[in-house]
Amino acid sequence: MERLSVSLQSGPRNESLGDHLRLVATERRSSLRDVAVEAMRNFLAMRGTMSDEGDVQAHVSGKDLSFCFMRDGLYEGLKSEAVGRNVSCRAFVTHALSTTLEHMGATREKLALKRERTYQRMQQQVREMRIKTGQGGATLQADHQEYLTKRELREQYGFTGRFIGSLGQPDTTRPNPAGGAPVNLWRKERVEQWYAEHPHLHDRMRDKSQEHLGREWHSLRMREFPDKLKLAFPRPQGKD
Repeated sequence: MERLSVSLQSGPRNESLGDHLRLVATERRSSLRDVAVEAMRNFLAMRGTMSDEGDVQAHVSGKDLSFCFMRDGLYEGLKSEAVGRNVSCRAFVTHALSTTLEHMGATREKLALKRERTYQRMQQQVREMRIKTGQGGATLQADHQEYLTKRELREQYGFTGRFIGSLGQPDTTRPNPAGGAPVNLWRKERVEQWYAEHPHLHDRMRDKSQEHLGREWHSLRMREFPDKLKLAFPRPQGKD
């Protein structure tokens, strides 16, 4: 018996192996393990290596996908082909499985649509959480429909500090309703023009935007349940 583990977070282009696997599993209403086994057996068959049921087993644990090859020669064949391509066996299998899962229904178009729906759902959840916790900043956004704040640049487009620097200086400022330094504002028209001129950055910026929303959602959840947090993490008592 031979074992091979690959990361669900790695994969070709901007899609991870886990993205492909979850999409096919959802469409088929099947488990990740069963889809992984089917994908591996399909890939072996495309290479001319037929496998029987039980020859390949899979186990999903956290961010890793592990295969057990119960029949001699299956793992050796994969390893030999990876060596011939001058890549690691993990990288070879990750790419091969992602391609196989595309043939099983996890197309780039479907993955992009799923990411977009997830992103929109996350945006809506954060907006609702802001209202519940009183952290919305709605007045600033409502008064400046033609402008975007730095937070909106990060949330809506995925601008990091480097991308904001590339965008250039803000077009105007306004007093901060919470006090402190003035709020920088960029014209939405200029932002959208910059975004349209850099299509090769869209996937990376979308990922950054989701990371920003995820951190904000977690922070807002922490503010929503202070009593539960106090019970879960009691303040240490001072020594007498």
